[in-house]
Amino acid sequence: MIMAQPEDMGLRAGPSGFNRVFVISLILVTAIGTWGLIDPEGMTRTALGFTNYLLQSVSWYWLLLGTGFVVLSGYMAFGPYGSIRLGRDDEEPEFSTGSWLAMLFIGGMGAGLLFWGAAEPLYHFKDPPVGAGGTPDAARHALVITNLHWGLHAWSIYGVCGLVIAYFTFRRGGSSMISTPIRVLFSERAGKPIGDLADILGVLAVVFGLAGSLAMGTLQVRSGLGEVFGTAQTHTVSMLIVAALFVCYMISATTGVDKGIKILSNVNVALAFMIMVVVIVAGPTQFIFETFTDSLGQYFAALPAMAFHMLPFEGLQGWTSAWTLTYLIWWLAWGPFVGIFIARISRGRTIREYCIGVILVPTVFSVFWFATFGGAGIYIELFGGAGWPSWCSRT
Repeated sequence: MIMAQPEDMGLRAGPSGFNRVFVISLILVTAIGTWGLIDPEGMTRTALGFTNYLLQSVSWYWLLLGTGFVVLSGYMAFGPYGSIRLGRDDEEPEFSTGSWLAMLFIGGMGAGLLFWGAAEPLYHFKDPPVGAGGTPDAARHALVITNLHWGLHAWSIYGVCGLVIAYFTFRRGGSSMISTPIRVLFSERAGKPIGDLADILGVLAVVFGLAGSLAMGTLQVRSGLGEVFGTAQTHTVSMLIVAALFVCYMISATTGVDKGIKILSNVNVALAFMIMVVVIVAGPTQFIFETFTDSLGQYFAALPAMAFHMLPFEGLQGWTSAWTLTYLIWWLAWGPFVGIFIARISRGRTIREYCIGVILVPTVFSVFWFATFGGAGIYIELFGGAGWPSWCSRT
């Protein structure tokens, strides 16, 4: 197979060294950031207005798009292209399967699962979209809804974005850029402006996606410190948390993916497993495993219907927009930068192995995670905490 070179795809800067993508992206990021500093309320109103328009006017489109990613990923995994390797035909994976899955977990979800592990199932259990809350049926449906939001749809979006980049980078010899498939498939005249636009949108998605992730993670850490240690909920504490996260980021980034990020991911996953094991052992162990088995079956059984669930006859389109569609747009917004990272660590794997590892394995793990933390929380609500040791209850 002829391997395309980066310069063949118009990825080099011009003769003067001018990089349009970088300059335009920098101007846009600076302008939006300045707007946020000068008029945060105005920017918030504008952003919310635009988001609400997308959620309410074409809500059906986002649900069909997210479900389309699930169908496409299934076809790529088990269809005729599954045996194609993301790299040379004889190339071996760069990372071990364990480290690869650990980096997928940290890069794809990370703090979100920690924060929402118990919170979202309990929220839907107490206030379900349909039916009475606080009942066994509400508990079962709460986990189905949560798994819909964090399961195949989310990981399929990440997986397809990463797969496209990985294929054109490692199989076709392009650069790890959002525009690479466009520049390869289209002529230079058509591909260059469209590719530049794709790269600019990708840069904006990365910058503001990371900003949103950092902001939410900071607030979660600050809230946790306040709950456990009584730390003040001030901007100073937030800045200290951001500084600590920045130091960790710089250490992991400067040491490379094969050292810093891999080690950090392995440590984070080990800590997450330790927390999960404590909850399983100290909590209602049998109930958690029964909840996992039940919720796994309920999720896959309900998936064909839930994947198209808009609730128009109940007049609950607002609930769908506030939860399911908001999640889908969030995953789509994160798709470019998470996809680039997933592509970077997936070299040498077949498309089938990639799809199973990136989409199916994290989905099953997420179901188990929510069954553990969400199930434990629901158990306390339903049965009053029986079976938990006294030190698990706050007095």
